[in-house]
Amino acid sequence: MDLNKAICKVAEAMLGHGEDGRNNHGFWIRIWRAGQKVYGSGAWCATSACWIVEQACYGAGMDKPLPVRRFGGGRSARKFAKRCEKFGRVVKQPMPGDVELRDRPGVGMHIEIVATVHPGGNRTNYAGNVGKPPAKYKLVQQPPWKFDKEHVKFIRLG
Repeated sequence: MDLNKAICKVAEAMLGHGEDGRNNHGFWIRIWRAGQKVYGSGAWCATSACWIVEQACYGAGMDKPLPVRRFGGGRSARKFAKRCEKFGRVVKQPMPGDVELRDRPGVGMHIEIVATVHPGGNRTNYAGNVGKPPAKYKLVQQPPWKFDKEHVKFIRLG
């Protein structure tokens, strides 16, 4: 199976999973963080995206997933972004299964997975840690982007 399709398949299966009760807590948060107890300010957009990519690698028949350690917080988003750039390639035109990296000045890095690209550049993305707690993994709409290697990047791993 193509890796981008496998990424979308795993991401689709995660819709509706996420926090239980409070911010950054719950069964799926622990799964995505490989059992590490990193609560409080530890955002989980990167850990869920990393877990999804890892599972998709196995589903696509790859012997080893991308070597990315899963844990919470902004540092994991930056580390995941760097690993994605190392093992994938930055593309200007996203397609389903690409990893979208957004560096939001003053807020930090956020990671989503592209689900659909619509005419005109709007995207529907798989996203974790978005909205008020208890946040769930869900589909979100993103407006057209202006390609900006400093603030928005699309990484193709497959």
